[in-house]
Amino acid sequence: MYNEKVKLEYIEIANERNATSSVILNRYFNKTAYYENLWSKDLCNWNISEIMLYYQSLFCRTGETLCNINSQFKMYTQYCMGQGLVIDGMNHFSELDETTIFDKCVNTAAFENSIITRDELLYRLKEMKKLEGVFYNPVNAMLVLALFEGISGDAKVEIENLKVEDLEGDIIHLCTGRKFKISKELIKYMEEAQDTYKYLIPTKKGAREKSYKKEDLGCWKRSENAVNDDINVNRSVFFKINRVKEMIDFDGLTANNLVQSGKVHLVKQLFNQGMSYREALSDERVVNQYGETKSIRQFIIKYARFIEE
Repeated sequence: MYNEKVKLEYIEIANERNATSSVILNRYFNKTAYYENLWSKDLCNWNISEIMLYYQSLFCRTGETLCNINSQFKMYTQYCMGQGLVIDGMNHFSELDETTIFDKCVNTAAFENSIITRDELLYRLKEMKKLEGVFYNPVNAMLVLALFEGISGDAKVEIENLKVEDLEGDIIHLCTGRKFKISKELIKYMEEAQDTYKYLIPTKKGAREKSYKKEDLGCWKRSENAVNDDINVNRSVFFKINRVKEMIDFDGLTANNLVQSGKVHLVKQLFNQGMSYREALSDERVVNQYGETKSIRQFIIKYARFIEE
């Protein structure tokens, strides 16, 4: 940690004020040490070019992470100004606004690959079925599209309890009490998944048959030898999505990116119908399926390019 005495004093003060966890600040300051030593100056004396270069070096996929880091460094620099440690007397971290951070510092290649359109997702799932042939697993396809359409819940509880019997026409009644309209494509994948109890996995010698638990009567299935099921749901979701990611060749496929992609899709539909961003993000359909948007301004900065294209 560069200039360790000053930073440890600040960490202690910030921790006492409940401003920030000491663990987080220690991690942030340990990461900046390389550049502080390289430039022979504490981060509180970095100019705007050096700040942006450091942020770019982190290869962050999201602007929110960088905005949080910038907020912490701004408070630290303010503290250093009070101690007379800032040579030019200016807090350059305050010069960076959210728009600049999103536009200039985010790893745009990774970010562009984090959103998938509905048409592209459906096409790739269809192609996956052709390519995988006998190895195609409808449980994996169901999971991906369910997340895209906003079915998730804490610890994926809505996925775990998803059943065809909970459908009323095209309205799904979830175990959390939520209900909303889902697509005919998702209904089809749900029906296929619920009827799946055996699947094949590729091996060096050809294929091996595996089974799901017989007591799993819904769409979500656990392997026959699965243990500690409650803890393993999130991990199983991760592995299933990775399996799909390999097959459809989409590096940015994660549970969170699927949910965000679905939200962007619905907001785009409403935006194209003449709603403003604020109206669309506050619309009952968006809130019910994807939850409230904490910062409408950040959402616009982050996703406008996908909505207005």
